[in-house]
Parts: sequence; C-alpha cells; structure tokens
Amino acid sequence: MGSVRKAKVTEAVKRELWRLGLGMCYLCREPLDSGIGGTSPTAHYAHIVAQADKGPRAVPGMPQGQRDAVTNLILLCPGCHDLIDKQPAAYPTPALQQRKVDHETYAASLRESGRLWRVRYATVDYLNMPRMAMRESGALLQLVADRVGFDTNKAFHGQGIKSGQFVGQLRSVFEGWNEQATPLDEDRVESLAVGMLVSFSGAMRCRNAPTIPPAPLEGTWEHDPQLTFQLGLRTVRVRFDPAWLTTTTATTDLRSDDAQHYAGVGFVVGISDRAIKVSALVFGHPQTQAASLFEVASTHDGSVPRQVPLGQAEHSPAQPLAAAPRQSTAMAPPVSVALHFDEDEVLPGWIERATICQAARVVPEYRRDCRVGTMSLLVRKLLEDGGVDDLAAKLLSLGGERHWSSFEVVGLAALLATKNVAVAVVEGLRAHQLQDLHEALLEQSEPYLGALELDARSPLHRRAYASRSTLRLVGADLRVLYSVGDYLPGEWDHRDHSVLDTWEKSGLFPTVSWEEDAERSAAEERDAWAQFRELQRRFGVD
Repeated sequence: MGSVRKAKVTEAVKRELWRLGLGMCYLCREPLDSGIGGTSPTAHYAHIVAQADKGPRAVPGMPQGQRDAVTNLILLCPGCHDLIDKQPAAYPTPALQQRKVDHETYAASLRESGRLWRVRYATVDYLNMPRMAMRESGALLQLVADRVGFDTNKAFHGQGIKSGQFVGQLRSVFEGWNEQATPLDEDRVESLAVGMLVSFSGAMRCRNAPTIPPAPLEGTWEHDPQLTFQLGLRTVRVRFDPAWLTTTTATTDLRSDDAQHYAGVGFVVGISDRAIKVSALVFGHPQTQAASLFEVASTHDGSVPRQVPLGQAEHSPAQPLAAAPRQSTAMAPPVSVALHFDEDEVLPGWIERATICQAARVVPEYRRDCRVGTMSLLVRKLLEDGGVDDLAAKLLSLGGERHWSSFEVVGLAALLATKNVAVAVVEGLRAHQLQDLHEALLEQSEPYLGALELDARSPLHRRAYASRSTLRLVGADLRVLYSVGDYLPGEWDHRDHSVLDTWEKSGLFPTVSWEEDAERSAAEERDAWAQFRELQRRFGVD
C-alpha cells in the first residue's frame, strides 16, 4: 500500500471517501482529523490494492485511475494503516474490501438515523474548520471565506476584521445547512453509537474553561475544555479545541459561572453508563425572538430584506404541524411560492410528488385549489455584473416591501453558487400557509433547500421562476394538466399517459384525471395565429 505522501488521490475523491466513512477510521472507527488548518493530520487515504506495483496487495498492471478511485480506498488512522501494511497476509484484499462495505453500510445507517439539522444562530461561537471543511456542505463555508478573504487554513485569532466578517455571515449558512444529525435527547439515547453525528441544544456549563489567548489542548478529558449538561442519568461532555473559538467574547461567555444556551453538532466519540462524549464541530447561541426584533429594527434598510420575517426568527427544530385552528383568512388573496431543491439529489418526478403531498398536508381540503409546476433554475442566464450576491439580493428585494422568505441574501447566494437548483412553483396558497409548507418540507425532504414568496409584478421573478403548471390539486382530487399544444394537427394525442397511470397507482387521491389548462391553450392558439399571419405577410398571401 502506497504512503499517503505519494498517493495521487484527488480532492474530490478524498471528500467522497470522507463522506462515505463519516470521517472515521474504517478499522477502529476512531474520529480522524483531516489536517486542514495547520493541525497534524490523522486521516490516511489508504489503498486496498497498492498504489505502487511493489506495495502490499499489489496488482501489477492495474490502471492508475482504478488504484486511486474511491472503490479502492479506505480511511485509516496512522496505527491501523501501519498495521495492515506490515501484516498484508492478515489483511488480504478480500478482507479489506469486505471491511469497506461493512463500514460504509454502518456509516450510512448512522446518517439515516438522524434528521435534518439547521439552526438560526444569534452568534456562532465555535467552528472547527479542519473537521467541517471535510463535511459534504463544507463548500458553503469555503465560499463565504473566499468572499471576505478569510484564510480557512488558520485559526480565527489573528485574522482581524476578516475573521469578524466571516463569522458574521456564517449564520445564514447554517440556516440552510443540509446534513442530518441525531438529536441528543432521552428518546434516542439508547440508540446512540460511536461515530454518530448528533445535535445538541440547551443550557450548558463549561468545564475547564479556555484561557485568553487559548492554550493548546492537553489531549485528556480531565483537562481539556468541554460543555456539559445532563441527559437522564448520563453527563454529556462536548469537548472542543479553543483554537477554533471565533471571538474573544465567545471565550468570555464560556468562562461565565452562569449556564449558557448553546446549540450545535458533533461526533459521538465515547459512550458509557455515566457519560456520552462528543467532539464538537460547531456551536453557538441560537437566535431568540427578542434578538431578532432588535436586529430587524436596527439593520433593515427597507430595500434588501437581509433578515427573515419575525415569525421565523426564533430557533426551533422542525416539529409536526400543529392541528390548532387558525384565524380565518378566507378573504386573503392567494399567493405563489418558489420551493428550491438540490437537483442533483432527486430522481425525475420526485419534486412534484413531494410538493403535492406536503401541499395536501398543509392546505385544508375544502380550500384546496393549488397548481404546481417544476423547472430548473438557470442561474447563468440570470446573472449580471454583480454575480450571485447581486442576484440573490434582487430576488429577495421587491420594491422595499416585505415578502415571506426562508432565505437571507448570503445563504441564497451560497446555494446559487454551489448547487444545481430545481424549483417547484406552487400557486393558490394563502400567506399563512407558506411557513407551514416550508416546515413540512424541512421535516420530510432532505433535498429541500428553502423557499421565497413570488411577486407577479417583479420582472425578475417572472423571468427566473417561469414554470409551466402540470398538476392541479382540487379538494381531495388531482388533475393532470394539458393544453392544445399537446396535440398535433389531426388530433394526434401527445399527452404522456404514463404520468396519469403513475399518480393513479400511488393511491394518494380518490380520483386522478386529465384537465385542460384553458389559459395555456388560449395563449398557444394566439401564438399559433400570430405565427400564421407572419407567414402570410412574409409570402404575400391574403
């Protein structure tokens, strides 16, 4: 097996292997350090079939591309890497291949046991950049860092105003974070396992509080800084490296005698009858309603809404929708909303199904009359001189009026720059249902990224979100929309009847039927006549 220093493994392959293995050694399952940020790396991207022809388990003649592919690599700590290279007979190729399958299956089960973690922070107090950079969503952090000139290979201390600018923009990034974590609560405590990504939120105290400036870690749980709180009969101990505290104020808060409310995520590194040990990735103070009121009053300039609406300001995990009756809003005009999804994470037809199912969940049956259409968001065609930052600001700025949105400008810009975005446009909702639909999708749909209310008066909205409605939800029934354009001359039917069959077989609706979109048919007929008259004019025919 070739050494890590000689391996020609691409950064893309490293990220994928880190994701598949959840940043753990494939043999002993100890959490690993990528080495980003000046720390000593403990992660070796090790080859099963040797990287060199004379290495352990070598297969001379094997193409180099196959040797450095994800399928031939495992993550190992230095000790395990040394062990399998010095004892190749005890660790033959088939055994390591099976261990790769077993560990990646185990890691997948840990990911699936969680729920989508997103948090609205008042302050981000700690961010372990070496570990977070290897996460699937780490590219968002790098994008923000590049924008302000923050060096992610260095700790926050010593980078001056760039550090503050970076931290200030992190809050919107974590509002749109797209990873699953298992909540640390009494209902799930017995299902926890080493290596699991967990989320935590509540009142905590700091043990072994860090100094100013921070001292190096000693490497022991007895002396290193950690947040602590009780979970049943166990003490949760969240260890952190003070080198990655974001500000001096964060250090001061940790030294307070009073309990502080922190929320964050980390990896479980140890479980016993008395304690659950967690290695922190990020934590901070979650946003409160009072803090949001102050922010909106002091920062909103009336043109670009950089703060979310007050109803969304306070941090709270997604909960099942409440069944309590709402104040009547029957006279309120219907609104439209653009729901954004990660296009690379969904199969054809998935977005329509997810949107229709959740719309049926949040809109009362007696009031349902919703249309749904999907499209790809063609960001490149919308960009002007200002880039994605300017585009995001314009999409959220509607003549100074406040419209509902789950995005802030920085978060939306990060998504537009790093993801292929698909959109479902839903027409016929009431304003108070937008938040319910957003929360329902957050709860049920991992590829969902967020939403914004559309304004028919905005030329940019009409251009960016010009979807064609293909489904209509009416009461308990579903209608599949078509128009005259779906027929060729001679009444030849070009409708896709498999769509109707798929919805009928789903069993979600009592009836599924075709319905002509009269408005679209009329528009298509007008266009056809206009083209016909243009041909008559061009060829001089009366």
